[in-house]
This record gives sequence, C-alpha cells and structure tokens, in this order.
Amino acid sequence: DIKDYLDDAKDGAVYLNLGEDLIFESLPLPIIQSFYSVFEKLAPMKILMRVSNHQALPKGLPTNVITVPWVQQFRVL
Repeated sequence: DIKDYLDDAKDGAVYLNLGEDLIFESLPLPIIQSFYSVFEKLAPMKILMRVSNHQALPKGLPTNVITVPWVQQFRVL
C-alpha cells in the first residue's frame, strides 16, 4: 500500500512523475541507469515513481524504489 510505504519513510521520500508526455521507461538506457544510480545514492530515502509499464523497465531498479502506473498526486503530496 502506497500510504504505508510513505508513512514508513523515516528518512524522507521522493515522488517522481515525468508527466504524460515523457514516458520514463522509454528513455534511453543510459539515462535510466543514471536515474537508478541517483536513486541508490538517496537510500534509505524511499522513491515513489509513476511508471506506465513496470515490465518495460530495465533490470536494476533499486530496492528503495516502488513504481505505480497511476497515483492521485494531490494525496501523495
């Protein structure tokens, strides 16, 4: 549950949503890998990221990241 995940974020949390026009999983692999690297450095901070198709992500998503296809942004913030 997203609420539990964020409530448990004792070191903070980041919500990443690139919008409807930019699909994260369609970015070039080097850019996605750069995001992954930054996410790993932010641990133990938790990352909630909107991704349309989780299965299309390349391997290596850090363990401090969860993905959702859609979330009510106002409720997250």
